[in-house]
Amino acid sequence: MSDNNIPATWMRGGTSKGVFFLKSDLPEDPDERDSILLKVMGSPDPYGKQIDGLGGATSSTSKIVIISPATKSDCDVNFYFGAVSINKPLIDYSGTCGNLASAVGIFAIEQGLVKPEKDGLIPISVWQENQQQRYVVHTWVKDGKPLYQGDYTIAGVNGSASPVTIEFLLPGLGAAHDVLPTFNPLDVLKVPGFGKIEASLIAAGNPTIFVRAADLDISLCDIEKQLNADSQLAELLESIRCIGAVAMNAAPSPEYAREKQPATPKIALIGEATDFISSHGKVISASDQDLSARILSMGAVHHAFTGTGTIAAGVAAAIPDTIIAQHLGGVLAKSQSLKLGHPGGVIEVSAHVVQDNGCWIAKSASLTRTARTLMKGQVFY
Repeated sequence: MSDNNIPATWMRGGTSKGVFFLKSDLPEDPDERDSILLKVMGSPDPYGKQIDGLGGATSSTSKIVIISPATKSDCDVNFYFGAVSINKPLIDYSGTCGNLASAVGIFAIEQGLVKPEKDGLIPISVWQENQQQRYVVHTWVKDGKPLYQGDYTIAGVNGSASPVTIEFLLPGLGAAHDVLPTFNPLDVLKVPGFGKIEASLIAAGNPTIFVRAADLDISLCDIEKQLNADSQLAELLESIRCIGAVAMNAAPSPEYAREKQPATPKIALIGEATDFISSHGKVISASDQDLSARILSMGAVHHAFTGTGTIAAGVAAAIPDTIIAQHLGGVLAKSQSLKLGHPGGVIEVSAHVVQDNGCWIAKSASLTRTARTLMKGQVFY
């Protein structure tokens, strides 16, 4: 067998899977590093399956994480994230992954970067390098090892496990941490071939564009079938995403967003809470959710809802006149959480947002996931 191998850990975090690496095990040159990582994942694959790698041929399963010792005095480890394109030789480092963040503490403990001194719920401080932000990942520990067993369940993942709560500190993007990059809770985007559409552009978690499903005549329960059957609809949503990216200063041009930055911003569709049957056959009542929502990731409908998109939605729920707040009939109080209905069920998020000198600042936002190691050893490329 070839000697082209490298230590790696395959992990699930929330509703995502990714391959984790220690930075010290990868080449320092970014181009050489990315060449190896693409081979590890099986990209680019013109067949769209990533058969010759560890990628799972979806945006939720084609991800890599690079962990290193902390460079900040108030953090335990550094976390660097890449969204790996399936059919292009491209790794998008423009954003982060809220789901895989839940696995960072487990990886850090198992690799000896963090050494718990007691049992119980351990706060692990994480520096998110892509976005220059700090998370606290609250991880259960027993006998110095991550505790996997538990009765906590999340929509989109089978079975139960120990809960991991990710606390995003000042999740607003940019130096000022203002979550409204245009300073408006509601903007009007001009889309060629379509016209004008209202959108809320929220820079928290990952930059996210929220639009009303009704404005696009989209049924949230049938959106995946609609997209698969209607290439013009898929192109329209991508155009809105790329135009919104420029409007919120997340990309220099629509063309750049389309070709170089498929992972961010995300675009999410919002509708009224309705009864629906989840992807695993469970009846989800409208009374169990505040809103119905779908989010696209790398051009496809997410099988659940992204963690960072959930953070953005929770932040938007606290700001008057955003599309989220309009659907709710007003802002959520500080003590309230937001429950989003998505294909897998319901996800819940809480956020603390304040107005400061005319700017909207998210002090914190949090959601709870589960995570575990799937496999560790050598990956060959």
